[in-house]
Parts: sequence; structure tokens; C-alpha cells
Amino acid sequence: MKSFVEIWNKYLIALPSHLTTFAKIAIPIGALSIVIYSFRIGYFPRDLSISDAILFMVGAFGFGSIAVIFVGSLLSLGIFISPGIRLVFRCVIYAINKFSETEVKPHHTFAPFHWLSACGSLYAFILIFFFGRENKYIYWQLPLVSILLYIFYSIYRSYGEKIQAHETKKTNVIFTSDSHDDNSKADTDKLKREKVFTLLGILLIPFLFGGASGQLLDQSMVILHIRINHAAILVQEPYASLLSNNQRYKYSNDPNNWYRYNGASVLFTGYGKYSVVSVKSGQENIKLEIPNDKIIIKDYSVQDLYQPKLQTVQ
Repeated sequence: MKSFVEIWNKYLIALPSHLTTFAKIAIPIGALSIVIYSFRIGYFPRDLSISDAILFMVGAFGFGSIAVIFVGSLLSLGIFISPGIRLVFRCVIYAINKFSETEVKPHHTFAPFHWLSACGSLYAFILIFFFGRENKYIYWQLPLVSILLYIFYSIYRSYGEKIQAHETKKTNVIFTSDSHDDNSKADTDKLKREKVFTLLGILLIPFLFGGASGQLLDQSMVILHIRINHAAILVQEPYASLLSNNQRYKYSNDPNNWYRYNGASVLFTGYGKYSVVSVKSGQENIKLEIPNDKIIIKDYSVQDLYQPKLQTVQ
């Protein structure tokens, strides 16, 4: 039986390769997500400097990490309830074979249950509860997505086992014909392509069918401080005049020609020379791009709302 030190050393040796694989997956997903978020708010950052590009990569990695954790938690939920999934699947196969002339055999095997999935499942339940407060359909959509993810993960593992079997068989055969080698290589390449497509399915299914992709985007941008849902902003003229006059105030300690908007939404900041803000005006939201040197942004504070006002500017 292996000692704890041997197991720990094994994980430490494999850690760099796992981190590299994680980064290769997280950065493209994060970059694509930031682009999709830019489409949602109708703004694309421009005049990016080298430091902005570096920060963009860091932000892409940050959001990609959040997305991978989101997918992993839903997959953990699927693995956690996998005994029930396998039981239902066996009953369905049994019923089909009972009334069918030809016996149906599954092409893939289900992934085994693992007790560590309970930890990820707990996080998945928290996410489902959190996102379900905004959209009640998420209470059943995300659990169904978890089941679908488990099925795709089982197929992914099955492809890996078949590829390994092909590779082992190829190394064990000493003498073989060229045509046999070509067929074996073609089968292995086909399995590898199907394995990649299955992995893409695992990564995309929660965002295409989960119903929480918009909320996940917004909340991830809040975590990365690209978006601030409730902020106190100071805006200098002439940009202040383009926002709602009904929502602007001027306090005794505010600079000249600067006006305050409490409870504004900062949709995009931190990259490039502009920030995008949204201020409510009646039933509409006024969205405006403001140069960073014409705006001061700070986190929302309840104290700001009750600070004595010098005057309300109409």
C-alpha cells in the first residue's frame, strides 16, 4: 500500500502539467466570454496599451477559471447522482431489449461514482439556488444539464479508454501489414477527434442550455471588477450634462464642474481609455462612454446616500 508521502509526491509531480492544461482551457474561454460580454453591453474596449493587454489576459484567465469551476461543479453534481442515472439507464435498456428483436448494447460505459464529487455538488447547489432567485427555470435546467454533462463525461472517458487500448494493442503487435497499420492509425485519429468534440460539448453545454450564462457573465465581471452594479461616480462636464439631470447631485466636498450619481452601474472599466456607465432616467437607462480622466468611480456606499447635500442640480 502506498504511503501518504508517495501519493503526495505523485500529485506534486503531475501538478505543473495539470495547471498548464487548466490555463490552456481557461484563457480561451475567458477571452471569448469577455468578447461575448462586450457584445451584450454594446461596447468594445479600444486604445489598449501593452499593460491593458496583459491585464486582459489576466482577466481572461480569471473568468475562464470561474467558468471551468462552474462547469466542474455541475459535472460533480452529475457524478454525485450517477448511481440513480445508471439505474434508470439500465431499466430503459432492459425495457427496450424486452420488446425488441435485436439486443441493444451501449457503446460506452458510465464513469464511476467518486465520493469527492460531494464537495463540488455542494457548490453546484449553492449556484443553483443563487441563480434560481433571478430565474425559476434554472432550478430544473441546471440539474438536467448536470445529468447531460455526466453522460458526455462518461463518453469522454470511454473514448480515452478506447484510445489507450488501441495504443497498447499497437505496441504489442510486432509484425503487421502496412494496411493494418493505416487502419489502426485512422481509427485512433477518429477516436481522438471524437474525444475533442466531446470535451467541447462538456465546456459549452452549461452555457448553451443552462439558462444562467448571462448571470454568470455579469457576476464574473463583478468579481473581476470589470463591472460594478452599484457605484457612486463623479463625472466632469460636459459628460455630466449628457446623463440624467434628475439623478445628479453635488456635495460640498465635490470638485467644481463635477457631479455625483449615486447608484449608477459601471458596465465596463479597467481596460482602455474609456469607461461605460449606465444611469437610470425614469423608465430608461442612459448608457455613456466616458474617458477615464473625466470620471471617478468608487464602490457603492450607503453612507453616500445619506450624506447631507449642498444642492440638487436639475
